[in-house]
Amino acid sequence: MHRTEPLTVLGDYSSNEDAIVVHPNDGFDLKLMTTEHPVEIYAGCSLDEFLSGAAEGIAGVIHLRNECRANTVELSSRTVERLGKPRQIVLVMQDGRLLLQPV
Repeated sequence: MHRTEPLTVLGDYSSNEDAIVVHPNDGFDLKLMTTEHPVEIYAGCSLDEFLSGAAEGIAGVIHLRNECRANTVELSSRTVERLGKPRQIVLVMQDGRLLLQPV
């Protein structure tokens, strides 16, 4: 299991719910090296539910882009609302699954 440091959340009305954008340095914390990586996205569940497989995720893509500021994550506004509008989240990656965990 790999995780990022807390990342500042930026909501984007034009972004799709299945897309997450981070800076490549933050992607490196998740051991991601390619610019796009397909993942199963989990939002609104606990770490225990995520690890046990009890939660349901959606198919998505995490994009590593230099245009995204370091230590930030760009999410769709709908995802930000589903998470309770947190200021920061931690991304947790395990076996191609990505948990968005509010701090």
